Amino acid sequence: MRVSTLLLRDFRIHRAFDVRIGGHLLLVGPNGAGKTSILEGLHMLAVGRSFRRVPDEHLVRHGAALMEAVGDLAWSDGSHRVECRVAPAVGKRIHLDGRVVSRLGDLVEATSVVTTSVDDVLLVEGSPWHARRWLDLFACQRERGLLALMVRYAQVLRQRNALLARGRDDPKAVAPGVLEPWSAQLFELGKEIEERRIALVRAAERIVPAVYATLAGHEADVRLVYEAGIRSDTLAGLRGVLQREVARGHSLWGPHRAGLEVTLNGASARAFSSRGEKRSLAFAMKIAQGRLMRETPLCLIDDLALELDARRSAEVVRLFMEVGQVVATSARRESAWPEALEVRNLDG
Repeated sequence: MRVSTLLLRDFRIHRAFDVRIGGHLLLVGPNGAGKTSILEGLHMLAVGRSFRRVPDEHLVRHGAALMEAVGDLAWSDGSHRVECRVAPAVGKRIHLDGRVVSRLGDLVEATSVVTTSVDDVLLVEGSPWHARRWLDLFACQRERGLLALMVRYAQVLRQRNALLARGRDDPKAVAPGVLEPWSAQLFELGKEIEERRIALVRAAERIVPAVYATLAGHEADVRLVYEAGIRSDTLAGLRGVLQREVARGHSLWGPHRAGLEVTLNGASARAFSSRGEKRSLAFAMKIAQGRLMRETPLCLIDDLALELDARRSAEVVRLFMEVGQVVATSARRESAWPEALEVRNLDG
């Protein structure tokens, strides 16, 4: 996927921002210049929401009644115009080629984007939620139809959790005849999701070590270990935890309980790696993601020079440029970075 134009109106601090993008773009400016907000706008056109996971109304410039993000994008089936508008009093409306996007998943499955930010280090050192979120967005953009499976799983999980919560006061709510159908659905859907995730992790693990070696400047043993949320081959093997589930009021097994452990030279990267190593590992995971996407992605890189020396950041840019079109932000431009980066300076 490529972007050729971006228009922002009353988006974050930007009263008006308009740019034509011919190739790879580097946005340079001091803190507070709105560099990251521009990447947010591009990300929103691709998947319908900010990568910062903030409420839509927070994207509307203070005092404004309406936010607009409009862009001309191209992916495998041709050129498209995506328009996103948010009015705090009304909500969000997205149009694709003039038609209302009624299901956000249609946009997610059509587009292809890889976004990096300072928070990516949480893929290595943060809670399992961060890795699950990364894997699931990655999987949905790579494989059509998977989002519907995940939505169905979330619906079944909510229903089963509601029954378990009621079971603390009403034992009949978790009687086998009541709970069993929801448990069976959760197990079947959960197993399928975990199979897709495991296949994705294995594919990424074949790429990450070589990418990390390029960034680090030396060979290293990097492993991605998926910690399954369903640790039984049969539903019967999970019935022993029912009493604890009722006591806690929610499901204690399923993909929503999975994790991803990254190891570097046999040790937990979470516990023993430096901040720079963790950031390089996260970049390697995102570059692997880009190489495995269904179609060429748009690569959004925020704070490119943060926590990386000039050589590593130059390698990051080069590797992402091999993956797809790059739009990056930085407080400065390093001389070692590829000359193909077109620079746009933003005032503070």
